[in-house]
Amino acid sequence: MDPLSLQSTQAVVLRPTGTGDELARVLQRGQVVAGEVLQNTDGSVLLAIGRHRITAQSQVRLEPGQRFLFEVVESSEGIALRILDPGAASDEPTLLRALRAVMGRSQPIGEIVAELRAALLKAQPTPEPGSPVATLLDALARHVWTYADGAEELARLLAQNGTSYEAHLLDAALETGSPRELERIAQALRAGLFAELADDSGVLGRTPDEFFAKLGEGLWRELARTLGVDVATARATLLAELDWNGLARDLKSWLGRALASLGKDPAVAVAHARLQAVDFESWTREERLLFARVLLGAPVATEAARDPARIRARVSLLVADLKSELLIALERTPAGPVRGAIERTLAALEAEQLFNLARAEGGEARHWSLPIADGQRLATLDLTHHRVEERLAGGGEGEPSHRLSFAVDFTHTGPVRADLLARNGQLSVRLSVVEPAVVAHLRADLHELQTRLSSGGRSVHVALVPAELADVRVRPGPSEIRYLREHHVMDLQG
Repeated sequence: MDPLSLQSTQAVVLRPTGTGDELARVLQRGQVVAGEVLQNTDGSVLLAIGRHRITAQSQVRLEPGQRFLFEVVESSEGIALRILDPGAASDEPTLLRALRAVMGRSQPIGEIVAELRAALLKAQPTPEPGSPVATLLDALARHVWTYADGAEELARLLAQNGTSYEAHLLDAALETGSPRELERIAQALRAGLFAELADDSGVLGRTPDEFFAKLGEGLWRELARTLGVDVATARATLLAELDWNGLARDLKSWLGRALASLGKDPAVAVAHARLQAVDFESWTREERLLFARVLLGAPVATEAARDPARIRARVSLLVADLKSELLIALERTPAGPVRGAIERTLAALEAEQLFNLARAEGGEARHWSLPIADGQRLATLDLTHHRVEERLAGGGEGEPSHRLSFAVDFTHTGPVRADLLARNGQLSVRLSVVEPAVVAHLRADLHELQTRLSSGGRSVHVALVPAELADVRVRPGPSEIRYLREHHVMDLQG
């Protein structure tokens, strides 16, 4: 079975295998029905829907006893059942649901840029060189990716798509701030993490200073053990040579090892368990770096950070951010249709920022999008990333797995989605394609694709899946199913 199908967050569709007349009596397009999985054998499942028993094909393993709500939909092969709640237990996070109620749907950055570009050209079909409209159109063009630009440019554009603008501002302040201001921020980080990790026993310390002094000692022991030296030698030599970026990147893992070195007291176990729930991904890189320096007793500010050339480079990166470009354009544009279009774009961008915060609060995968060239038009490339911390049988930490999903709808290919799962030195790739002609074309080149992906020595598995439109969306619209669960709407029992 396709390894990626076991972890898929996209729509799950079952295809009943009964006769047309029988299915037509039980299932009608548009219905929402409740059902239970009775059996699962080699990709075929037996479902109980009311008094009826229906056999269906599924690419995802469903366990007997699982209950779902299904929407009856039309597919290229006839009637199909789309699972409305593949999580089976979790509603949409409360914060995300509230935002949808107040603000409507979220809008990917690619669509935001495409709509602003169209509005600018409608307002001024032939903008004069150097005019605010021409300047903004040039800026928007710098945020459009093409395949020829390569992976480095893609990474740059994703980092500067406007949704992380305030985080970049904070990073700049942390990197170039005064020691006094950095100390204040570090104390706030310590106080917040102390409240999340410490219990009431006081074994690890009753104040942040006591708690993090012990945690810092544990971290020094782990660093020394990794390098095969004693702690005194590590303290004397490592501060100037330490890979601070690597330490900040893997901060949760290092803190877990530091806690484990403090013994087997229940307070340590409590802190270690609570550490797993801390979302260090919500910390900026500079926040993690600052915290690591404070924990190990290093100076919070470095001479390199205050270098004028480095500060200028930081400012240049900030100015090139999409949100920064929009704010500058807004300030320079007088009242009128163009200013109104910029204001609407900023509002949509800030709404997407709020949705991203809500997604993070709900534990959803991180999401980015950006415009991508598609001939004379712009398409939207959506990307999600989900990192899963693997736990070993003995309770230790294994190598994390990473799942990436890309989705785009080009004029000549139709909707296409690529899911990549990197785990334990292996790479699994699944291509989901709607158009039959594109499926046939890709199938002919599948071996060459697998060979190229395997060139780095990694074990690679590639699967090509003909898909329905709902299967290829990285960001499907929300299915508000709680009311249906509670009220059994259109349940065929009885």
